[in-house]
Amino acid sequence: RLSGHHNILEGIKTYNNGNTGLQVSGTSEETIDMWPSDNLILNCTSYNNCDEAMEDADGFAAKLTCGEGNVFRGCIAAYNADDGWDLFAKIATGKMGGSGISGHHVLKNSITYENKAKGIDSNSCPDIEIYNNVSFNNEGPNIAIYTANRADTAYVAEGNISYGTGEGHSEDIQLKGQDESSIYSE
Repeated sequence: RLSGHHNILEGIKTYNNGNTGLQVSGTSEETIDMWPSDNLILNCTSYNNCDEAMEDADGFAAKLTCGEGNVFRGCIAAYNADDGWDLFAKIATGKMGGSGISGHHVLKNSITYENKAKGIDSNSCPDIEIYNNVSFNNEGPNIAIYTANRADTAYVAEGNISYGTGEGHSEDIQLKGQDESSIYSE
């Protein structure tokens, strides 16, 4: 777990953990200004992470109590029991992402494949940015950017590739009050 500010984690491999491989989060007892922010996770790999119930171990997560400005770049998430990337915050503890709360997380030049759930999951964060990522053969949607809790979204998705060799590898992209041309291009 990364819970500081202005750190660079580079070339780290997390695997075979009993929950999420690498999670960026603070604690619910801390104030928002203490939550981890402005960290760069660079060229890291997180795979084969699995919790006992096989439903909650992500490869990478910026969730629950997470500040702004955390960037994942050049990372690989594979074979995890839940999502490759999970960007969730609870309304009770979170102010930065998920549950319709703005988080403005950024994911660049990364790969996610064969995770049990989604490849990339905004988890209701209304304003994530994803650039030049490859999402392949995840059991759920390869890319899921959606929110059920907000009237508007501000997603940025450029240069991403989503591909699957069977059923269940499509995208789940739900825009609200946002022009489709900001996400889709020909």
